[in-house]
Amino acid sequence: ADHQGHDVSKYKLVYRGSEDGMTPEAFHSKCDNKGPTVVFVKVKDSDDVIGGYTSQAWCATENYALDNEAFVFSIEKNLFCPVAIAESAIFQSGSTGPYFGDDESLIVFKEKVGGNYNVVVNSYDCYTDGETFSGKGGYTFEPEEVEVYEVSD
Repeated sequence: ADHQGHDVSKYKLVYRGSEDGMTPEAFHSKCDNKGPTVVFVKVKDSDDVIGGYTSQAWCATENYALDNEAFVFSIEKNLFCPVAIAESAIFQSGSTGPYFGDDESLIVFKEKVGGNYNVVVNSYDCYTDGETFSGKGGYTFEPEEVEVYEVSD
């Protein structure tokens, strides 16, 4: 199916936090070893949706993965930030959800706060326009929704 010039059949929803559970374990059970994915995070009490894309598969090896195609984005700020340091584009950690950047550029489900997992965004060098993407320094928030789509050619 075509939608505004995009073939939406290339995108398959593999994880929805509100249905599958907002935890690192739920993310990994649904998203590991899927190949390229795009992550969308709805910021609670905000109109913003942020996220990232990686051409690499998620897994729990506790290693950085090289990815020349990775990027993070903010829809509200109209920001598209390609990877600047490809060697550490993503971190494949079993103890968090999607983890972009070598300095916590965007980490979904980093820590439990008040019973719920949070999302961390920092200013960083791993992606271009990092300071603009994260605002002033780092901040954390509770996600309203998290969705991950598998992307096929």
